[in-house]
Amino acid sequence: MVRFPDEDKGRATWSILVICTGNICRSPMAERLAATRLNRLATLASRAEQGESAVIVSSAGTRALVGDPMDPHAATVLAERRVVGAGFRARQVTPAMVAEADLILCMTRAHRADVVAQTPRAVRRAFTLLEFARLTAVLTPDHPTAVKAQLAACNQQGGLRSAGSALVAASASARGTVPPVRLGDDDLEDPLGRDLDAFRACADSIERALDPLIRWLTVFAEEPRGPGQTPEAAPPAHHS
Repeated sequence: MVRFPDEDKGRATWSILVICTGNICRSPMAERLAATRLNRLATLASRAEQGESAVIVSSAGTRALVGDPMDPHAATVLAERRVVGAGFRARQVTPAMVAEADLILCMTRAHRADVVAQTPRAVRRAFTLLEFARLTAVLTPDHPTAVKAQLAACNQQGGLRSAGSALVAASASARGTVPPVRLGDDDLEDPLGRDLDAFRACADSIERALDPLIRWLTVFAEEPRGPGQTPEAAPPAHHS
């Protein structure tokens, strides 16, 4: 039986699902870049249980080229950043994947619309990557702190998943409080069919979009913290 994240409060692992179209360019790069940085954070915060990752990042496509490896340019860009790209195979997104993810990061609004149409219950866990970065960047310390206090009462595992779930909930609540952006501003351009520099630019955009997430998790996954601690006080994120 498929279990939604809010029905599985005892699970310690935090899961992120990244969505694009073919699952060979943008989402594989985002998957591997996010996994590298988040697992490094989990290790530094001593949250990773022996033999089990504290965070799982995966990806899929709305019209995936199922079974294909990532685009060679995507693999080259990851290698340049000392991130492993080997072993990747494209997957078609399914309702079960969406239902089981704590956070769904889509490359465009159209991808998010497809995901939410397929699994309406995921509406508050699904964002475009650039939207999520924009929302988390404007949060004040009170937003995730208040939500995390509520989550802690029903999620005794704590750690990275509790912090991540708090951040997702706070970001969803912030949607109506930030100024709207122009149509397309929350979309990440597809580099498919373009040169290596286009893939490098795409990876740069992904890395920048991940920065607010890493800063917040650095603060809230490491406890105890003093009152009023903000992401600016966290150690800077280091790109591979």
